[in-house]
Amino acid sequence: STNGGNNWQQITSGTNYTLENLSTKGNTGLASSRYGAVVLKTTDQGLSWVSINAGWQSNFQAVNVHVLNDNTFYVVTVGYFNMYYNYGIYKSTNGGANWTWISSNNLPSVPSVDISFVNEMTGYMISGNSVRKTDDGGLTWNLLANVNSSSFGEHSIGFINENTGYICSNIFISYNNYENKFYKTTNGGLNWTLQVLPSTIEIRNMSFLDANNGMIVATNGITFRTLNGGSNWTIEN
Repeated sequence: STNGGNNWQQITSGTNYTLENLSTKGNTGLASSRYGAVVLKTTDQGLSWVSINAGWQSNFQAVNVHVLNDNTFYVVTVGYFNMYYNYGIYKSTNGGANWTWISSNNLPSVPSVDISFVNEMTGYMISGNSVRKTDDGGLTWNLLANVNSSSFGEHSIGFINENTGYICSNIFISYNNYENKFYKTTNGGLNWTLQVLPSTIEIRNMSFLDANNGMIVATNGITFRTLNGGSNWTIEN
């Protein structure tokens, strides 16, 4: 969409894998498939995509991608060994040509981890119900707060600067019935206000353009849009 989501153009990814994760900044974007089998890159606002051959793909799966700028990418990976989720964070500073393993930091063994960086050094993470922060580019992650959310379910975190950030999460109640939560912080993740979203469909991911404008995507082609920083949401099909 180039007009604020009023109209949408379908573009071809070039893969038959189910794509689940997406991050963009300007013309550059990364997308990864379910179970991390494919990582795709675009440099022309999504009009064309090429596959990235990352060295960790033989042992780990990409569960979250984050584009900071044209050259710097972060990918959260996971390996599932002996009933345990083994997470790692990989970083590229040359547009995905090479990747460096920067941290595992004994992260909790939970089904969902998401990260958001505001600059090269400062980033935030939601892992289960814990919020963590790094000040050294992802090498170490320190616990900031625990949010009142289930450790199981999809989580998405996004910070627009070092003070203002957002989390959305879903909690499975029963078939086609989810409790969807939205959290906001204005003091760097130390405190969070909670809002329960007015829908029981499964929300999946979130992105904020600035302090006011944000969208949450859900199943069945449904999106939530806010124009006032999450205080109110409109549901669009």
